[in-house]
Amino acid sequence: MGKEGPGTNLVQGNPLFVNYDRLEYTGDFALMKGSPAIDKGKDLGYNSDFMNKPVPMGGAPDIGAIEYDPVSSVTERNKSETLIYSSNGTIIINNYDQHKQAVIYNMLGMMIRRINLVGGKNYINMTEKQVCIVGLENGVRAIIR
Repeated sequence: MGKEGPGTNLVQGNPLFVNYDRLEYTGDFALMKGSPAIDKGKDLGYNSDFMNKPVPMGGAPDIGAIEYDPVSSVTERNKSETLIYSSNGTIIINNYDQHKQAVIYNMLGMMIRRINLVGGKNYINMTEKQVCIVGLENGVRAIIR
């Protein structure tokens, strides 16, 4: 007979982790629908999770830092979609669609830079932090600040 205690025998099977798209890092252990870790945590007195969402959202807290939210549940991102976002003055383009170029415009519509893209992640350091528009050749646009 095994000893019961914190961290033992809490969840059996695959916990169904997924990357939470709104975070900048991978492997953050958000829970997918149907995860056996949903409502299996213990009440430790926390009122909110890592994303500042209320805890618990179901009958009991979930195991992990990100509480499962059935209303805005995490969906797996299609790996063929190109993502454009910014972090600390750097524009990041996850070029899954194999775009050739990105063009960056200021808010007046003047071109600031034209960048040749590679497949995968592209990091574009911006010397000035400003709101800009990033355009790809297929018409995709993103406003970045």
